[in-house]
Amino acid sequence: MFKLRKPFSRPTTMLQAVEPDGDRSALRNSVSVVIPLYNHARYIEETLRSAMAQGQALREIIVVDDGSSDDSLAVAQALALNDERLIVWSQPNQGAPAAINHGMARATGEFIAILNSDDIFETERLATLTALLVANPGSDLAGSGLSFINGESQPIRDAWYEETLAVFERNRDIPLSLIEGNFLMTTSNLLFRRSLISRIGGFRNFRYAHDLDFLLRIQAYGGGIIIEPRNLMRYRRHQANTINEQHGNVRVEWAMVAAIHLHEWMALSRQPLDARRLLAFERIFERHQLSMAVHLVLAKLRTVPIGLDGTMSILNDRAFLEIVRETV
Repeated sequence: MFKLRKPFSRPTTMLQAVEPDGDRSALRNSVSVVIPLYNHARYIEETLRSAMAQGQALREIIVVDDGSSDDSLAVAQALALNDERLIVWSQPNQGAPAAINHGMARATGEFIAILNSDDIFETERLATLTALLVANPGSDLAGSGLSFINGESQPIRDAWYEETLAVFERNRDIPLSLIEGNFLMTTSNLLFRRSLISRIGGFRNFRYAHDLDFLLRIQAYGGGIIIEPRNLMRYRRHQANTINEQHGNVRVEWAMVAAIHLHEWMALSRQPLDARRLLAFERIFERHQLSMAVHLVLAKLRTVPIGLDGTMSILNDRAFLEIVRETV
């Protein structure tokens, strides 16, 4: 187990984590699980049962149906009839970030865990990760190793994940590794203190990269991320995964999130500019042919206020985004 934290003064480096110990009853009813649900009638019962089996750490499960057109909502509502911890409501389709943000606004736990409506928690996930954060007060978010399943819930391997995890294990630098490839993979792998939202805000309205943006924002604001290497979540690979959509659009968001991180990191840092670190980022952009896109977004960011409002003004500028898309 290892702890990584990026203070303003230096890049993230590996530190020894404090092992969780003591009476875990102190963490009873401490976690609100937020599930954005959209057209996963086939998977949602298995997902919900994995959350319902989390034991004493679980406080509530908040399901936000994002305008599903299949039987997803009905399946969730049927399970809620027999478990008072399960809260379900529906809204018109607004996308996963909005559904997550609305669920988090309703949450009452000390910690929030996100679970996508086709993924599965291992039984000890919430207890393990909350104990880890309690034992490491300098950390704001905990993630874990992952295993993978297919649409029939059978175990599979994921070569891309193995490669990106290997990059992180070599350099132990969270922001650089995340921009090279998001080895934490998914919002389902995020458990964090609810107080974090008041400090850095919720999920921005990216279709593909809202998890990556959230993770990098924690680092830019000087927050800490800690990782349990055991596989405590099963990520489901199937043809309807959002990330399987147009790769060009994914690359646009990749470049945007990278640029936003650099912009926020440089604006918020209280230390002199770290030229070697900037060079390390630039080499990643060049390797993935994202340099031109990143620099376009950085130039645009200099014209808007730092923070959510400025970023959203760029996300809503379709003409500018089309220019960025031409470069990726």
